[in-house]
Amino acid sequence: MVMALQLLREFKKQYIMKGDKTKIAEIEAMEKEILENLQAGYKKLVGFETSSKGYEWFGKSPGHEALTSYGLGQFQEMKQVTDFVDDDTYQRNKKWVISRKKRDGSGSFMLNPKQLDTFGKAS
Repeated sequence: MVMALQLLREFKKQYIMKGDKTKIAEIEAMEKEILENLQAGYKKLVGFETSSKGYEWFGKSPGHEALTSYGLGQFQEMKQVTDFVDDDTYQRNKKWVISRKKRDGSGSFMLNPKQLDTFGKAS
């Protein structure tokens, strides 16, 4: 949805230069719908933050490293086109993911032992 919003905003610039008020109104309606959907999705995603930081499928501690990293990527994209992504939440969970990095120089992470998937087993 972020890419669609970015594309719509580029189209909107072109129609503004052409003075096409009908197309501008159509694009603004689509923009509004996308922003509403992004915000609803964001609110749902942040609800999965655990009490010990990080995100988990059901919001229960401990957090899930891969899922949290994926969520942070989504939030970073949203921050480019919206103003509702809470930077404190983003920074807190970014710090949590970094804290999960093993200190043995391997570049891998300590992983949640309750993995319910295969992608979370990647290091």
